[in-house]
Amino acid sequence: MVELILALGVCAIGICSIMALIPVGANATRDAALETYAASAGEQLLHFLEYSATLSAQDWNDTIGESGDAPITGGKPEEQDLEFTIADLNNPDIWGGTIADNVYQGKENQQIYLIISHRNDESIPLGDESFPEKIDFRAILAVWKEQISVNSNPIPYGTGARLNVEVSWPAELPYDARQKSLYCLTVFNPNYKASE
Repeated sequence: MVELILALGVCAIGICSIMALIPVGANATRDAALETYAASAGEQLLHFLEYSATLSAQDWNDTIGESGDAPITGGKPEEQDLEFTIADLNNPDIWGGTIADNVYQGKENQQIYLIISHRNDESIPLGDESFPEKIDFRAILAVWKEQISVNSNPIPYGTGARLNVEVSWPAELPYDARQKSLYCLTVFNPNYKASE
C-alpha cells in the first residue's frame, strides 16, 4: 500500500510538472507565430516600396524623392504618431485604401501603415462591427529612409536610399509596451542618369 501511494505521488508530481509546461509552450508558439507575421509584414512592405519606386524616374521621385521632400521622409515618425486607440485601428477614415492584402496606409501620414491578419470574409470591410472579432494579428508599420554612403561619401537620394520599416505589435497596446522589429533594405534607382 505504501509503495502504491509513493508511486501515485511520483506520477502526480510528473503530471503536474508537464501540465506547468503547457502554457509556456503555448506562449512560445504564439510569440513565434507573431514574429513570423511581423517579419512577413516588414518584408512585404519593403519590397512593395522597392517595386513602386523603381518602375520609372517619376515613381522614384514620388516615393523616395531626390531630397527630403517625398512621402517617405528622412526620419522615423514620432512616437505619438504611432499610438492608436482600438477605435482608431478599426476606423476606415484614418486608414486609406489597401496597398496589398490587409495593408492599409495612413491617410494623414504616409509613413505609417496598418497590417492586419484576420479570418473575416472579404465582403466584411474594416470598420464593420464584426470585423475585430476575427483578427489574429494587427501591427503598426513605420517607414523612413536614410542616406547611404560609400567610403564615407554620402550618396544622394536620387541615386539610392536605405528604406527602414519598424513593425510594432500588438497595435492595441501603447507603443512602449509593444514588441518591435526593424527591417532594412538598400534600394538603388535604376533610372538614375548622372549629369554629364
